[in-house]
Amino acid sequence: MVKDIIIDDDGDLVITDDGDFSVKSSDEQHVVLLFNTALGSWKQWPLAGIGIQSYLGSSGQTLQIQRLATLQLQADGYRNVKVTIVDTPEAPNYYVNAERAS
Repeated sequence: MVKDIIIDDDGDLVITDDGDFSVKSSDEQHVVLLFNTALGSWKQWPLAGIGIQSYLGSSGQTLQIQRLATLQLQADGYRNVKVTIVDTPEAPNYYVNAERAS
């Protein structure tokens, strides 16, 4: 289990009652950020990011998204990665089952 500074759904840092950064288990947050950011969004890791929004409205991209997500998650230290994409008219929904390599 990896711990990191937590951000809320709006991208703001979560601050505790004593004024410090909230640090908790962050595996789910890492996956969400990886899916929602595009390649080049991370200065330190320019090859990290899936950019799921760029696939909105496109059809036939499910296998490409699954392959890219699997490779990105493995590069981020996950193993036994299984990515399921459910393409809906509003947006693609993704489900990830993976474990962090020790």
